[in-house]
Amino acid sequence: MANEKRKNDENTPAENAVGPAFALIGIGLIFLLNLDFWPWILIVAAGAATAGLILRGELTWWHLDGVVWLLGLFVIALTGFWWPGILLLVGVSMLLKAVIGTHTISTYMDERHKRKRGFVPPADDDRFF
Repeated sequence: MANEKRKNDENTPAENAVGPAFALIGIGLIFLLNLDFWPWILIVAAGAATAGLILRGELTWWHLDGVVWLLGLFVIALTGFWWPGILLLVGVSMLLKAVIGTHTISTYMDERHKRKRGFVPPADDDRFF
């Protein structure tokens, strides 16, 4: 049992600490600069999520979609144009999903999960699992 690896054990501590560190720095800046908490916390959350995804090499559309929504909601909340703004945000989200799809944006993730050597068993064969 001691030899089993958890999923998060493959990431280095730096990869795991960047998101929370970015969030704490952002929240500290919000209070230091005396900014309104509501729209600016969306920027902090988007930045923390993006920084962690880039370092882990997991930046796919499904991860980027949340960042796009956080940034879009930030702009909508800052300008106050909720009704036309939400339609634009949904359209941008759909357009980016159609263009990017499920492809990995960073090549680091592709190289990290390449088969190093040996036989890869078929996923539908129960004899191997």
